[in-house]
Amino acid sequence: MAFSTSTNTPKADTSGHVHSTKRPSFSARSHSNGLTSLTPSRCTSCEARGTPCRLRTPRNSCKTPSRQNPPVCDRFIPVRKGVDHDLNSYKLLESLAGGDAKQQSPDDVKSDFQRHLEKQLLDKSNEKILAFKTKPPKSHDVRSGLKTLYSMNKDHLPKRLTRHIPQSAERVLDAPELLDDYYLNLLDWNRDDFISIALGPSVYLWNARTASLCHLLDLSANGNEGEYVSSLSYDKTGRLLAVGTSTKEVQLWDVTQQHRVRVMRGHASRVSCLSWNGPFLTSASQSGHVHHHDVRIADHCVALLPAHGGEVCGLKWSPDGRYLASGGNDNVIKIWEGIDGSATAPLHSLTDHTAAVKALAWCPWHSTLLASGAGTADRCIKFWNVVTGQCLNSVDTKSQVCGLLWSAEHRELVSGHGYSQNQLTIWKYPTMTKLCQLMGHTGRILHLCSSPDKTMVASLAADETLRLWSCFQADVMKKNSHTEKAAGNASSTRSIARSIR
Repeated sequence: MAFSTSTNTPKADTSGHVHSTKRPSFSARSHSNGLTSLTPSRCTSCEARGTPCRLRTPRNSCKTPSRQNPPVCDRFIPVRKGVDHDLNSYKLLESLAGGDAKQQSPDDVKSDFQRHLEKQLLDKSNEKILAFKTKPPKSHDVRSGLKTLYSMNKDHLPKRLTRHIPQSAERVLDAPELLDDYYLNLLDWNRDDFISIALGPSVYLWNARTASLCHLLDLSANGNEGEYVSSLSYDKTGRLLAVGTSTKEVQLWDVTQQHRVRVMRGHASRVSCLSWNGPFLTSASQSGHVHHHDVRIADHCVALLPAHGGEVCGLKWSPDGRYLASGGNDNVIKIWEGIDGSATAPLHSLTDHTAAVKALAWCPWHSTLLASGAGTADRCIKFWNVVTGQCLNSVDTKSQVCGLLWSAEHRELVSGHGYSQNQLTIWKYPTMTKLCQLMGHTGRILHLCSSPDKTMVASLAADETLRLWSCFQADVMKKNSHTEKAAGNASSTRSIARSIR
């Protein structure tokens, strides 16, 4: 395609010739090298006469200098560390640039490029053209590679599953006419598997082995209407049952013979809680006083303690018989040492609770550790060091605490609660992690006790039901190890006896 501009006006020069004023047209010409250049076309009027035209530009001066063929180069490679670009470019283009490099077909260039590229990439004796990354640093860890590999996901291993705890009660018994009174203690379980339950004026014995029921006593049999049983407690042998009444008496009953042994008086109001320490029986009443009785002698009252400003609703001796804990409606826990009648002042008065303290439980493996639980206004379980009187921990349970029991084998604690869920909660000590909640009662749990082997828990609630829960089943592996150890000790003892003979 040509671009041209011209005029039709003739023009005369000094020699008398008239030249056409039409400007030469410029046309786009293609060169053999593939480039185009703009060159002026010839003047037609001057060529007709054979006269050279002074307006015509010499051919050679109008041509654009021809460009040399650009060198054939590789694709662009980004700058990378560890790559000598100059050396690699020289090696790659050396054969193409040297020798007879006048004309090379694209196929030849491509084949040469591929040949050199393969040589550089596959020949390990030469330096690499491409270096994608630097070498990783050497590890200074001397541990085994497999050990490192298998320890990488150690934190993601599943935790050991906890033991199985049945979520439903093993047995449910009716308890009609049960008094819904937070301050009373109407349930206990002896070593012969007899559960004693106080229902109004009567006391019943239920054999957990044979499921047989026995009616032990009835306070209304003599025409004393309105009287009721207010507390129960077995002695260590399981033969004597102490019964506190609303008539200010403490009665002792032989459960094997099912007859009353004796009656002890001295309280000014109903006897709300009882606790044994060997041959001594401690009783507390609604007046706030605590009495120590020696059941072996006629003059049974050996000590009288003005303990609390309100009704005493919790009373427990420590396993070693050294300390006595009493909790009252005045929101105070008092720690007493021994049964000395001269010790009328408590060792400690613990005042951290803000409600009546009924739930008291001594740790079976730590004789100076006491757990306590209080009513609706407090809702806390607290742990105490009775030697120093220091509160070690406090846990808000969000509901009324009515009872506490320890498990020595599993190092756990079960608590009975009231509103709003009326549940039993099993805690892991000392972290106080909640393991599970046992639901079933529709009224607040008032009383808790454990079986002789400490595997079962009995709960008596305001819904007038008694439920037996399998909370602390024995660890089979641990039990087997103890059995094998005992058998080994027995065999060694027999061998020693034979050697002595």
